[in-house]
Amino acid sequence: MTRLACILLLGVTAAVPPAGDEDPCILQLEAIRSRLDHTAEGVTTVTEPARVGRGLTEALVLGDGTVVEFRTGGCVHYGFGFTFRSVVLGDRSFASASARTAELLRRVPVREDGVADVALLLDALASPLATPAAAGETWLDCGDAVCRLLVVPDEKTDTVTLTVSYDFPL
Repeated sequence: MTRLACILLLGVTAAVPPAGDEDPCILQLEAIRSRLDHTAEGVTTVTEPARVGRGLTEALVLGDGTVVEFRTGGCVHYGFGFTFRSVVLGDRSFASASARTAELLRRVPVREDGVADVALLLDALASPLATPAAAGETWLDCGDAVCRLLVVPDEKTDTVTLTVSYDFPL
Protein backbone atom coordinates (compact mmCIF):
# COMPACT_ATOMS: atom_id res chain seq x y z
CA MET A 1 0.00 0.00 0.00
CA THR A 2 2.83 2.41 0.87
CA ARG A 3 4.50 1.61 -2.46
CA LEU A 4 1.26 2.48 -4.33
CA ALA A 5 0.95 5.78 -2.43
CA CYS A 6 4.56 6.68 -3.35
CA ILE A 7 3.96 5.88 -7.02
CA LEU A 8 0.80 8.00 -7.04
CA LEU A 9 2.61 10.86 -5.29
CA LEU A 10 5.45 10.72 -7.83
CA GLY A 11 2.94 10.79 -10.69
CA VAL A 12 1.17 13.83 -9.27
CA THR A 13 4.35 15.78 -8.52
CA ALA A 14 5.72 15.04 -12.00
CA ALA A 15 2.60 16.65 -13.52
CA VAL A 16 2.97 19.88 -11.53
CA PRO A 17 4.66 22.61 -13.60
CA PRO A 18 8.00 23.90 -12.33
CA ALA A 19 7.99 26.92 -10.04
CA GLY A 20 9.18 30.29 -11.26
CA ASP A 21 8.88 31.86 -14.67
CA GLU A 22 9.22 28.65 -16.67
CA ASP A 23 6.23 27.99 -18.91
CA PRO A 24 5.66 24.24 -19.36
CA CYS A 25 3.63 24.83 -22.52
CA ILE A 26 4.95 24.29 -26.01
CA LEU A 27 2.63 26.84 -27.62
CA GLN A 28 4.08 30.30 -27.14
CA LEU A 29 1.73 32.96 -25.77
CA GLU A 30 2.50 35.15 -28.81
CA ALA A 31 0.66 32.62 -31.01
CA ILE A 32 -2.56 33.22 -29.06
CA ARG A 33 -3.74 36.45 -30.66
CA SER A 34 -6.68 38.12 -32.32
CA ARG A 35 -7.52 37.08 -35.89
CA LEU A 36 -10.71 39.08 -36.57
CA ASP A 37 -10.59 42.52 -38.19
CA HIS A 38 -12.72 44.64 -35.88
CA THR A 39 -12.21 47.71 -38.10
CA ALA A 40 -13.69 46.14 -41.26
CA GLU A 41 -16.60 47.91 -42.88
CA GLY A 42 -20.06 46.59 -42.10
CA VAL A 43 -19.20 44.71 -38.89
CA THR A 44 -19.91 45.48 -35.26
CA THR A 45 -17.75 44.28 -32.41
CA VAL A 46 -19.61 42.17 -29.87
CA THR A 47 -16.58 41.08 -27.85
CA GLU A 48 -13.19 42.75 -28.05
CA PRO A 49 -10.29 40.26 -28.07
CA ALA A 50 -10.04 39.00 -24.49
CA ARG A 51 -7.40 36.64 -23.23
CA VAL A 52 -8.14 34.39 -20.30
CA GLY A 53 -5.25 32.13 -19.35
CA ARG A 54 -4.01 30.43 -22.51
CA GLY A 55 -7.09 31.23 -24.58
CA LEU A 56 -8.50 34.19 -26.47
CA THR A 57 -12.08 34.89 -27.52
CA GLU A 58 -13.51 37.65 -29.71
CA ALA A 59 -16.76 38.17 -31.61
CA LEU A 60 -18.31 40.27 -34.38
CA VAL A 61 -21.71 40.73 -35.96
CA LEU A 62 -21.58 40.48 -39.75
CA GLY A 63 -23.64 42.81 -41.94
CA ASP A 64 -26.51 40.30 -42.19
CA GLY A 65 -26.77 39.95 -38.39
CA THR A 66 -24.86 36.67 -38.10
CA VAL A 67 -22.73 36.58 -34.97
CA VAL A 68 -19.27 35.05 -35.48
CA GLU A 69 -17.10 34.12 -32.53
CA PHE A 70 -13.42 33.21 -32.85
CA ARG A 71 -11.60 31.23 -30.15
CA THR A 72 -7.97 30.21 -30.05
CA GLY A 73 -5.46 28.91 -27.55
CA GLY A 74 -3.62 25.91 -26.27
CA CYS A 75 -0.59 24.58 -24.46
CA VAL A 76 0.60 21.29 -25.94
CA HIS A 77 -2.03 21.66 -28.69
CA TYR A 78 -2.83 24.65 -30.89
CA GLY A 79 -6.50 25.06 -31.55
CA PHE A 80 -8.88 27.57 -33.03
CA GLY A 81 -12.46 27.68 -34.19
CA PHE A 82 -15.19 29.84 -35.61
CA THR A 83 -18.75 29.67 -34.29
CA PHE A 84 -21.66 31.17 -36.23
CA ARG A 85 -24.88 31.77 -34.28
CA SER A 86 -28.50 32.09 -35.45
CA VAL A 87 -27.80 30.67 -38.91
CA VAL A 88 -30.69 29.76 -41.19
CA LEU A 89 -30.03 26.37 -42.75
CA GLY A 90 -32.42 24.80 -45.28
CA ASP A 91 -31.79 21.22 -44.28
CA ARG A 92 -29.45 19.85 -41.67
CA SER A 93 -27.43 17.58 -43.93
CA PHE A 94 -23.65 17.67 -43.82
CA ALA A 95 -23.56 19.03 -47.38
CA SER A 96 -25.79 21.99 -46.47
CA ALA A 97 -24.03 22.70 -43.19
CA SER A 98 -20.59 22.44 -44.79
CA ALA A 99 -21.52 24.72 -47.70
CA ARG A 100 -23.13 27.30 -45.41
CA THR A 101 -20.17 27.26 -43.02
CA ALA A 102 -17.74 27.76 -45.92
CA GLU A 103 -19.86 30.63 -47.24
CA LEU A 104 -19.83 32.33 -43.83
CA LEU A 105 -16.08 31.74 -43.32
CA ARG A 106 -15.37 33.48 -46.63
CA ARG A 107 -17.26 36.54 -45.37
CA VAL A 108 -15.48 36.83 -42.01
CA PRO A 109 -13.10 39.78 -42.00
CA VAL A 110 -9.81 38.38 -40.75
CA ARG A 111 -6.50 40.09 -40.27
CA GLU A 112 -3.65 39.09 -42.55
CA ASP A 113 -2.29 36.59 -40.01
CA GLY A 114 -5.69 34.84 -39.90
CA VAL A 115 -5.99 34.10 -43.63
CA ALA A 116 -4.08 30.80 -43.35
CA ASP A 117 -6.35 29.65 -40.49
CA VAL A 118 -9.45 30.26 -42.59
CA ALA A 119 -7.84 28.51 -45.59
CA LEU A 120 -7.15 25.39 -43.47
CA LEU A 121 -10.79 25.18 -42.45
CA LEU A 122 -12.09 25.85 -45.98
CA ASP A 123 -9.91 23.01 -47.28
CA ALA A 124 -11.20 20.69 -44.56
CA LEU A 125 -14.82 21.60 -45.33
CA ALA A 126 -14.24 20.94 -49.05
CA SER A 127 -12.59 17.56 -48.51
CA PRO A 128 -14.65 14.56 -49.61
CA LEU A 129 -13.35 12.63 -46.58
CA ALA A 130 -15.75 13.47 -43.77
CA THR A 131 -16.71 11.06 -41.01
CA PRO A 132 -20.03 11.49 -39.23
CA ALA A 133 -19.68 11.10 -35.47
CA ALA A 134 -22.40 11.93 -32.96
CA ALA A 135 -25.63 13.64 -34.01
CA GLY A 136 -24.72 16.95 -35.62
CA GLU A 137 -20.97 16.33 -35.46
CA THR A 138 -18.71 15.48 -38.40
CA TRP A 139 -14.95 14.91 -38.34
CA LEU A 140 -13.23 16.62 -41.26
CA ASP A 141 -10.06 15.60 -43.07
CA CYS A 142 -7.26 18.03 -42.27
CA GLY A 143 -4.09 15.97 -42.26
CA ASP A 144 -2.42 15.43 -38.90
CA ALA A 145 -4.77 17.86 -37.18
CA VAL A 146 -8.26 17.18 -35.87
CA CYS A 147 -11.01 19.23 -37.52
CA ARG A 148 -14.72 19.03 -36.97
CA LEU A 149 -18.00 20.64 -37.93
CA LEU A 150 -20.65 20.81 -35.24
CA VAL A 151 -24.30 21.70 -35.99
CA VAL A 152 -26.46 22.53 -32.98
CA PRO A 153 -30.13 23.24 -33.70
CA ASP A 154 -32.17 25.84 -31.85
CA GLU A 155 -35.73 24.59 -32.14
CA LYS A 156 -37.16 27.80 -30.66
CA THR A 157 -35.84 29.96 -33.50
CA ASP A 158 -35.50 27.31 -36.23
CA THR A 159 -31.86 28.31 -36.67
CA VAL A 160 -28.59 26.51 -35.97
CA THR A 161 -25.22 27.26 -34.47
CA LEU A 162 -22.34 26.13 -36.70
CA THR A 163 -18.88 25.58 -35.25
CA VAL A 164 -15.88 24.59 -37.34
CA SER A 165 -12.66 23.94 -35.46
CA TYR A 166 -9.03 22.88 -35.82
CA ASP A 167 -6.78 21.25 -33.22
CA PHE A 168 -3.15 20.27 -33.76
CA PRO A 169 -0.90 18.51 -31.22
CA LEU A 170 2.48 20.24 -30.90
